Amino acid sequence: MASAPQQTPSSQPMSEHASTKPQKVPAAVRKLILELALRFRPLGQADQATYQAKVAFLADDCADIPPDILARAIERYVKIPGNNFLPKAAQLIEIARSIVAPVTPSGMRLVDQYNGQLAANPRGRRDIIWKERADGSVYLDTLDAML
Repeated sequence: MASAPQQTPSSQPMSEHASTKPQKVPAAVRKLILELALRFRPLGQADQATYQAKVAFLADDCADIPPDILARAIERYVKIPGNNFLPKAAQLIEIARSIVAPVTPSGMRLVDQYNGQLAANPRGRRDIIWKERADGSVYLDTLDAML
């Protein structure tokens, strides 16, 4: 009796998602998202496959957030009363942006406020500008440094 040829993992067709979207989620981000997912597990077993897909998409969507910022965003999210579900990527991204780009109580970014103050001062210097670092801190720079 002839048996069917055995397929090796390399000869099996890849899923459409795997073939079009290469693995790009850093290990640290994946770990943070998986730990977050453990806090908000679904109650029913029937929801497991859908939940795992949501977690995978969340990790993919948050892959560009630096792990230290993502950790702080997750920490803030879980402390918000009433957050009983896995967050959407947009929620974590918004929190991460607030960590990176500090804002004034009115919602304006600090760098924009400081540059506005410079521009509004009629006797103010016109050769300097406030800039923002990747970590959200602001600093003064000269305009000629930008040329």
